[in-house]
Amino acid sequence: MQWMSWLRAGHVIGVLCWAGGLLALTRLLAARAARPVAPEAAERLIAVERAVYFRLAAPGSFLALLSGIWLLSEQRELLRMGAMHAKLGLVGVLLVIDHLSLRGIKRIGERPAGGRMYTALHALTALLIAAVAILIIVRPGGGALAIAATKPAGLRAAPCWARWRRAPR
Repeated sequence: MQWMSWLRAGHVIGVLCWAGGLLALTRLLAARAARPVAPEAAERLIAVERAVYFRLAAPGSFLALLSGIWLLSEQRELLRMGAMHAKLGLVGVLLVIDHLSLRGIKRIGERPAGGRMYTALHALTALLIAAVAILIIVRPGGGALAIAATKPAGLRAAPCWARWRRAPR
C-alpha cells in the first residue's frame, strides 16, 4: 500500500511543523513577556508570533492530527498497544500547550502572562516531543505486536492476531 507510506510521511511532516512551531512560539511569547518592548518592536514581534502560529504550527497540527486519525482508522490494532495510549495522552497535552500559546497571541495589547509560564511550556513541549518519539520508536511493552508493526502489513500477520484472521478466499 503505497498511499500508507505517503500518509505516514504527511504525518511526520505535520508533527515536525507543529512541534517546531510550538517550540518557536513558546520561546517568542516568553521573550515578549519577560521584558517590556518598544511599541514598534512589539508590533513586529506579535506579527512574527502570528506568522509562526498560523503559517507553521496550526497547519502542522491540522496535518498531524488528520493523518494520525486516518492512520489509526486504517490500523486499529495500534489502539491495543499501551504505548499508543500514552502517545495519545501526550498529544492531548501538546494540544493544551497549543491552545495556551494561541491565547498568548490573542492578547495583542497586553504582555502575555508571566514569561516563566511560557519558558516552562517551552521546556515541557521539548520533553513531550522527546517522549512521543521514544514511545513510537522504542514501543515499550509492545512485544510481538511492536515488532510486527515495523513491517509493511506486519500487524495483520502478527502471531497475536492469528485466531482472528480469516482464511484466504
